This record gives sequence, structure tokens and C-alpha cells, in this order.
Amino acid sequence: MQGYAPDSALMIRLRAASMRWMGRWPLRSLLAAQFAKAGDITLPDYPLPARTA
Repeated sequence: MQGYAPDSALMIRLRAASMRWMGRWPLRSLLAAQFAKAGDITLPDYPLPARTA
């Protein structure tokens, strides 16, 4: 939870810097490989719930 809601100016700056670096080489290719794994997941089809009036 600390990473999503930092409680100090330093932690906010570190989070912002890490977000900027995620889109740059070499982290971009590492992240792309992680997100590509999600394409291999097959989710079941769930029936829609009955509507109530």
C-alpha cells in the first residue's frame, strides 16, 4: 500500500521517477514481456445475472 499512497515528499518523488522510467529502455522491454503474459490467460464466460425490476 505504501507505494500507491506514499506519505512523504521523498516517496512521492521516488514513485514519480519510477513511473517515468518504466516507459524507457531497458525497463520498457521487461514490462512488455510481463504484460504479454496476460494475453495467454483464458477467462471463463460467466452468465449475466437475471435482471430485477
